[in-house]
Amino acid sequence: MAESFRSRSRSRFALAIGFLLLICSAASAMWLSYQQRIADGWVRHTYTVEAGLNEVQMHVMRAEIGRRGFLLLGTPESIATYTKARKALPTAIAMVEGLTADNLLQYQRIAALRASIYSKLNTIDRSIALRRAGRIADASRIVGDTDAQADTARMLAVVAAIHNEEARLLAQRLSYASAEGRLVRLT
Repeated sequence: MAESFRSRSRSRFALAIGFLLLICSAASAMWLSYQQRIADGWVRHTYTVEAGLNEVQMHVMRAEIGRRGFLLLGTPESIATYTKARKALPTAIAMVEGLTADNLLQYQRIAALRASIYSKLNTIDRSIALRRAGRIADASRIVGDTDAQADTARMLAVVAAIHNEEARLLAQRLSYASAEGRLVRLT
């Protein structure tokens, strides 16, 4: 009888240990799954920042296209292209700024980008005003002006720095997400 009692006690103990291990395994799987979701979220965040930055660049390019079209043709459609792009830029910049608020260096770069974009827009506004005043040659000279080219170069350098940082972050985040994914699959 004592032997039977010991045998049942060992069985219960083994069952309890097995159940405890099962609970630990389930908790570990849930934790790793949670970590995987966080890692995937950061990867998506990086892609969202990139998409937002591309949208900013697109609006700047459309503003420039509108300006050049207006300088060449003087058509209302050209100025409408510029106006639409100029109106869309503050929202697009603010979106990227909000997305990068967690990264001080990127946030500062966005501030520098904003300044260089508005400097470029002021240059565009001057050339449009000159074209409207009939001073077409003066308006056209602004396009190739060294200050205007410097504004564009500064803007492109900041954009490149932002893209490079996002590429670095993406590689880091993809590596982490991949490692987390492997751990989740193992459990």
